[in-house]
Amino acid sequence: MEEELRREVMRWGPVLEEVAVASRQLDRLRSTLLSSGRNETELTRGWTEASPDAAAEVAALYQAFLPTLQRAIAPLPAPHASAPAPMVPAAQTAPVAETVADSPDATASAAAPKGDDASPKASPSENAMDIEQQEQHAKKGDAEKTEPDAGKLDDGEADVDASAPPSKRRRVEKEETEIDEEDKEEKQEKEEEVEEDEEEEEKEKEKERKKKTKQDEEKRQEEQQAKAKAKKKSEDLLEREKAKLQKEKEELERAMREQVEEEEEKEREKAREREKERERVREEKREKERLESQEREREKEKRAEREREKEREKERLEKEREKKRLDREREREREREEKERQRLEREKERLQKEKERLEKERERERRRDDEAAAKKERERERERERLEKEREREKEKEKEKEKERERLEKEREKEAQPTTGTATTKRGRGARGGDEGGRTPTLDDSAPTAGGANFMEAELPVSKSPGPLCGAIRAPPEYIIPVGTPVAAKTVKASRTRPAEWLLATVVRYVADKQRYEVVDADPEETENNRKRYLLPRPCVIPLPTSLPESWSKGTQFSKGMMVLAMFPNTTAFYPATVQVGPRRRKDKNYVLLFDDDEEDGQKCKRYVSPRFVVHYDK
Repeated sequence: MEEELRREVMRWGPVLEEVAVASRQLDRLRSTLLSSGRNETELTRGWTEASPDAAAEVAALYQAFLPTLQRAIAPLPAPHASAPAPMVPAAQTAPVAETVADSPDATASAAAPKGDDASPKASPSENAMDIEQQEQHAKKGDAEKTEPDAGKLDDGEADVDASAPPSKRRRVEKEETEIDEEDKEEKQEKEEEVEEDEEEEEKEKEKERKKKTKQDEEKRQEEQQAKAKAKKKSEDLLEREKAKLQKEKEELERAMREQVEEEEEKEREKAREREKERERVREEKREKERLESQEREREKEKRAEREREKEREKERLEKEREKKRLDREREREREREEKERQRLEREKERLQKEKERLEKERERERRRDDEAAAKKERERERERERLEKEREREKEKEKEKEKERERLEKEREKEAQPTTGTATTKRGRGARGGDEGGRTPTLDDSAPTAGGANFMEAELPVSKSPGPLCGAIRAPPEYIIPVGTPVAAKTVKASRTRPAEWLLATVVRYVADKQRYEVVDADPEETENNRKRYLLPRPCVIPLPTSLPESWSKGTQFSKGMMVLAMFPNTTAFYPATVQVGPRRRKDKNYVLLFDDDEEDGQKCKRYVSPRFVVHYDK
């Protein structure tokens, strides 16, 4: 290691000598700048402007050679300890100043004497200060000479002021004014002479500075040329060393590559051996797994055979149980048929009796009608004229209504194809063969009269704050339906052979102890005496809406796709249907529904139903 450091020091010796020369030149330049009378700021700016190339070159050299210098100088004495440290500006070469301060060479050069060139000369500011001091001393002497006279003059003035007449006082004052003016002129002349002397000195110094600057510039150019030669020489030396190191590096890399290839070949040979061993182990393992798999397959076949035996036994037992169950079912069916036949016979007998009773009732009714006919004939004659006028008004209203229907029909034709012809029919009693002439039923003709004509003709009240039975809002569970309220009543329960039947009915009374409603069928084609009555539990009676909302919303109408129970147009029967369009989206405020099993030409038909005949459907 020590030998290597010695070689490095010998290699960089010439370069260090050039650095020392550059440092001495910069030191001389600093002395010259100081002698010109500049302060520290002017000194830093002046030497940088005077020799910027020298400053930059010294900084670069120190940056490049500092690591080698530190290694070489530590064990060996510095070869150029007397080289002075360069004067580098703090603003531009702070890193260079730090490296120079750390090195022993920089410490030695800072302690070495700087020679005769370092002695400073008198600056122009010092000469100006000497002149001012001389002037002050001269003024002080004049003041001392004139002080006794001034004292005498003051005493005389005091005497004059005390006893002299005014004319004498004015003369004395005039003499004093003349003396002051003469003193001021003399002082002004002296100041002008001093300023002229200073200007001449400044001109001479300016000429000397220009001459010295020119000489320094010539010296700097010579030094730069010498540094360029030295730098080129060092660069050539560095290139030769670099080429030598590169060659050694290539030889070393080649030897290492050969060694690595040999090691890799040995590793590949070992890997092939290990791969053969692993292949042998895998083959043994596969053979073992094959034998175990065959054993498992045989065991699995045995278990499957036992399972099949169990399944066959289970199927046999299941068939026997099914046969017994079918026998019992046939027996029960025969008993039910027998009971049904007996019930039908009894019902037939009852109907026969009911028919005879009805015939007698009709006969009595005809007699009453004949008696009342004469009376009514007279009343009709009186009413004829009034009705004639009423018909005319009705015709006018009918025309207006017909126009409104035609307008609504055009709007509906845009939304759905109108239904024509005879409607298909699972539909119950009271069916009128579909919509008349393809006309969509409105609120007035969506169902026949039920529970009296007033129920169909009167409009439902409109509620601003929706409550129970307003639109699609359900009634509370404890709600008791009042007598005379129209409802949807399930008169026949669903079975495997027929669906449930829901009819329009009117509540007659509520049996509280049995929790049942007595309702009467609202079929308008039957007379009041012939209408059937039913005693039904509460779940089989659904009250119809009693009011409609002022503005329809999700809470007051059934949403699209929801299953509801609705009255089929021109009937008094209710059937399940699916909502397509709600009242909120239509001007006539009716539902557009698709009834189950309601098809024409293989396609489902859209039906228009008033909201008063649409209720919740709970299967």
